[in-house]
Amino acid sequence: MIVDELLRDLGGIVGVQGACVFDSDGKVLASSLQAQLSSGSLEIVGRTFSRTLEALKVARRRKVQDIDLLYESGRLVVKNLGDGC
Repeated sequence: MIVDELLRDLGGIVGVQGACVFDSDGKVLASSLQAQLSSGSLEIVGRTFSRTLEALKVARRRKVQDIDLLYESGRLVVKNLGDGC
């Protein structure tokens, strides 16, 4: 599957610990993190970011492309894929 290949490629980038693709309902479509996090936990993350992207779209009246969150121990980048993230 092409998505799995892309996730493996992303995992090969220095500093990247994993990647996931979610549909608009938060369902996990593909993930390189399932060994570290349960699918239930990942679906909560997916639903949260899908809803967040939609809320930002409504508030700003335009599509938000990315969410970039910086933490003390890492960084989380969320890309808006239209029907998922």
